Amino acid sequence: MQVDTLPAMASLEVASSSLEKDTANSSLQLPDTTITNKVYLDIGIAPTALKPSGQRLLGSKSAIPIEDALPAGRIVIGIYGNQVPVTAGNFLELVRSGSLQGTVFSRVIPGEYIQAGQQGQLKMGGLQAPSGIKPNREISSSRAFALNHSRPGTVSLSLSENDEDPKIQNMPGYTRLEFLITTGPGPVPRLDGQNIPFGKVLEGMGVISAITKVPTFRANERTSSLNLLAGKLGDDRAAGVRRKYGRPFKAVIILAAGELPVLAT
Repeated sequence: MQVDTLPAMASLEVASSSLEKDTANSSLQLPDTTITNKVYLDIGIAPTALKPSGQRLLGSKSAIPIEDALPAGRIVIGIYGNQVPVTAGNFLELVRSGSLQGTVFSRVIPGEYIQAGQQGQLKMGGLQAPSGIKPNREISSSRAFALNHSRPGTVSLSLSENDEDPKIQNMPGYTRLEFLITTGPGPVPRLDGQNIPFGKVLEGMGVISAITKVPTFRANERTSSLNLLAGKLGDDRAAGVRRKYGRPFKAVIILAAGELPVLAT
């Protein structure tokens, strides 16, 4: 009696093929930290956050004391363009368009992160979104949140830490562009799953360390308690005060930004 083994063999081949596809799909879901682009941010730190009132002339282009800023050094960032192409592309558009030049870091939290790219008045060091910015659907993609904030120098699109004015966030066509850089020395797990990592610092952690030493606005314990209570009572002013937490008393300015070549490895 001859046993027909063809159906069994076919089943094995189908199962094997299915397993290979599942393995391939699983591999595709692994985070891709290939550095596709490199950019630099040249940083300056001014002695004050704003020019003295007497120097803020009508029609003046900036109230930020850019002329008084002392060079603090260069931060070089590697971009994960394959992992989150839209997030990475929007950041690169900020660099290529010159939109980051003259803007300031709006928040400094030593031991956690520094933050820049806050949209607002250019005169006050705010970012003006360029025309090439694309709507970012990655904010609702689980893949975009696959990387964590375990290492110093992680660069992320700021979502949970966004400190922009609600009026700006409610404007038609608004797209989140604010970004943060973790300072170290330890990880910041509370940022995981809530912000989108799109790169890492390759050079310039010393510059970031210098930025964390800039004095900032910090609420005392009593003020923090009152603010928390006000927030629970629905007082909108509480959110306004919280947005000021970590605001530097000295202007930390992006003096220049540009791209660098990525060397083949």
